[in-house]
Amino acid sequence: MGPVTTADKSTTKVSTLHKDDPFSTSNQDLNGFMSKEPVPATTSLGQFQAGQFQPAIRVADLLQHITQMKCGQGYGFKEEYEALAEGQTAPWETAKKDENRNKNRYGNIIAFDIMLDMAENEGVVDIFNCIRELRSQRVNMVQTEEQYVFVHDAILEACLCGNTAIPVCEFRAIYYNISRLDPQTNSSQIKDEFQTLNIVTPRVRPEDCSVGLLPRNHDKNRSLDVLPTDRCLPFLISVDGESSNYINAALMDSHKQPAAFIVTQHPLPNTMGDFWRLVFDYNCSSIVMLNEMDAAQLCMQYWPEKSSCCYGPVQVEFISADIDEDIINRIFRICNMARPQDGYRLVQHFQFIGWPAYRDTPLSKRSILQLVRRLAKWQEQYDGGDGRTVVHCLTGGGRSGTFCGICSINEMIQQQNIIDVFHTVKTLRNNKTNMVETMEQYKFCYEVALEALSSF
Repeated sequence: MGPVTTADKSTTKVSTLHKDDPFSTSNQDLNGFMSKEPVPATTSLGQFQAGQFQPAIRVADLLQHITQMKCGQGYGFKEEYEALAEGQTAPWETAKKDENRNKNRYGNIIAFDIMLDMAENEGVVDIFNCIRELRSQRVNMVQTEEQYVFVHDAILEACLCGNTAIPVCEFRAIYYNISRLDPQTNSSQIKDEFQTLNIVTPRVRPEDCSVGLLPRNHDKNRSLDVLPTDRCLPFLISVDGESSNYINAALMDSHKQPAAFIVTQHPLPNTMGDFWRLVFDYNCSSIVMLNEMDAAQLCMQYWPEKSSCCYGPVQVEFISADIDEDIINRIFRICNMARPQDGYRLVQHFQFIGWPAYRDTPLSKRSILQLVRRLAKWQEQYDGGDGRTVVHCLTGGGRSGTFCGICSINEMIQQQNIIDVFHTVKTLRNNKTNMVETMEQYKFCYEVALEALSSF
């Protein structure tokens, strides 16, 4: 699929399950994948017989098929995977070891490539028979049940999402087109895009958040409904008495830098020490605060004014402050009193006051863009652009995700001359599912991108 243009950036819709033959003609499948003719028994993409052992699945039916297989009663992905010749050749504990990870990947990529071509050319996918044929030619292709499910999920995501990148030179025209409401459906392509985003956002299981759910960590979470997953946790390094090394936070990539952000909740009275341990342990040179202080919600001030104060083992010393429109800038000097040999570090605290509690989005696109650029300038001056930033709102959710998304989009514009709001938010949600929570916040990312182009 080539670059997106005004003409071919179409609305993404999920077809309802067809009740006729799975190889019948379909006018339009997911995201432009066509079923033009009845599918022949032998595909043009390989030598295996399509539908020989399991029926091929139409692209339009893939979402429902995967959903049913994941919750299948009696027959699901586990049973289907075990029906493959050779079965699982190594236990998962062995397959996931670092020295074996590269050995596990080739089959996934080959199967994905073959199935993506089949979906685009024939409107169906035949993952079971494709992998069966690959494994007949070389053992250990797609070694685990988890990889087998991954191939299904990756194909579904490609079919649903398509290419959402927009060249900067075409963005204005495309934005106005995809944001226009259809009077018949009272919907827009941006709204459909957001619904697709919700479909492909990973579903988090309790076992994925086992650390946050430990009884000793319950009082460190504002809510147990949305917790950071274990794989994205920044475990605290500095020791603070008997306090655990857990903090309700998640590492997030920006467009140009891995783990550029650490998204967290506003510190609770009992986690202020943990918050500053996080800032110190992960060499964070910036803090962005996006919520208002509110004693009723236990959102207290967690920094000193015109003095110094110790929060756990970390001493925080106030250096200076100024205010410019919607941004209060403060500079602190911090050190770990338990490790004075590590020296002092400067941290700039950006308190954004242009986002009232009652609104999903900030009052001004220009103000939030100014915050993004000030942060980038400080990072460049102080850390050469490589410093980490702690970003927080009340719960570490929608507001924090919106800000991180806007930062990444701004980097994307500067580095690649493209804008891809969908991919940016999807990437954030892969690490924390409540990033950019509402349709209003998602559309606001588009609007700020337009504002950024207007200000160049």
